[in-house]
Amino acid sequence: MQVIFISDLNAEPKRHINPKHSNQFFRNLANCNLFNIRDICYDNANTRLPTFHRNGCNPSRINHIYCSTKLATQTIRLSSTPTDLSDHYLLIATLECPELVTKKSSSLIKKKYFDIDNMNQETW
Repeated sequence: MQVIFISDLNAEPKRHINPKHSNQFFRNLANCNLFNIRDICYDNANTRLPTFHRNGCNPSRINHIYCSTKLATQTIRLSSTPTDLSDHYLLIATLECPELVTKKSSSLIKKKYFDIDNMNQETW
C-alpha cells in the first residue's frame, strides 16, 4: 500500500519552536517511513518553499506532503503557487508513478438487439 499524507500542520520540521507535540508528530511520520517531499526535492537547507503568507509576517512552510518510500523515489518536483483565494499557497507535487493509475479495459460493451417483428416463440 502506498500512502500520501497532505496536511496543514501549522509547524515546520526544522523549527525548534512549534505548537505542542508537533516535533513528536514529525518524528512519528519519519518512524512510519513517510518522507517529506520538500526534503526530497530540495536538498539545500537554505532553499525555502513557502506555503503560507500573511500580511506583516514572514512566509512559512507549514503545509506538507508526506509519502511512502516507493512514491518518494518517484517524486519529480514540488512547487508552491500563491493564490488570492487563501493565505495558503497551492502546494503541488508531481510524481512519476503510472502503476497508481490503471486504465480500464477499452473493450466495447456488446449490445444485443431483438427484432421483435421477426421473433417467434423459439427465438424469444
